[in-house]
Amino acid sequence: MATTIRMICHKITDYPEIELYPISDLHVGSKEFDEAQFQKLSREIMAQPNRFVMMAGDLVDNGIKSSVSSPYDAVMQPAAQRQYAAEILQPLQSRILAMCSGNHEYRSRKDTDTDPAELIAERLGIIELFRPDIAFVKIDLGTRASGNVRSPKYCIALTHGSGGGMLLGAGLSKSEPFAQALGVDLLISGHSHKPATAPSVRFECAMAKGVMVSREIRIMVATGWLEYAGYPARKMMKPVAIRPNKAILSADRFDIQVLS
Repeated sequence: MATTIRMICHKITDYPEIELYPISDLHVGSKEFDEAQFQKLSREIMAQPNRFVMMAGDLVDNGIKSSVSSPYDAVMQPAAQRQYAAEILQPLQSRILAMCSGNHEYRSRKDTDTDPAELIAERLGIIELFRPDIAFVKIDLGTRASGNVRSPKYCIALTHGSGGGMLLGAGLSKSEPFAQALGVDLLISGHSHKPATAPSVRFECAMAKGVMVSREIRIMVATGWLEYAGYPARKMMKPVAIRPNKAILSADRFDIQVLS
């Protein structure tokens, strides 16, 4: 039997285009979390009604005794981190289209079967939009203009990401072959803390016409929100800019722009 995965489906009809902002790697509870910059982005998103959010994990630092990061370096305990993360995300609650966990949340899921990201989703009242590992999202934009013109539909994969590397393209090098395998229109990930966007392409077989058709794929790696100190400095890692990016999806025709 073929494997099937239920998608999160959204129908949005009010705007000629929407903007998708990936939010990942806040690490609430870390001393290095740049809350001021994040609050600035939150206000920017809420300033326009066509701006939406995809949450890609590591929302809390969640340092526990078995993890690399020390719980003694945090500015609040893990339970307080979850509560505060939900508090600062509450203004965005109505704009969140999907949410998944990251490796920092997985620490607790592995050891105690409790996922902090899932608890945050419950507190926000969006548990139906939460997936622990990867979320596939269908976004149907606009309205049918005539019997022959259909509104564009977009297939998006949201996952935290894995792996790493010193170079700025580390997140892209892991994401690009994964996006190819999934066959989605847009892959959103985080984890590397290195914001990046890139196009890719793959060919699909159009049996009825007897031709191979190229299909563009967009890849977006979300920024991290940590100032340079602590673990990155101790490990002699390069500082990384905090630079939010976004994707613009058109409702008039099938078109995705990814912008840094």
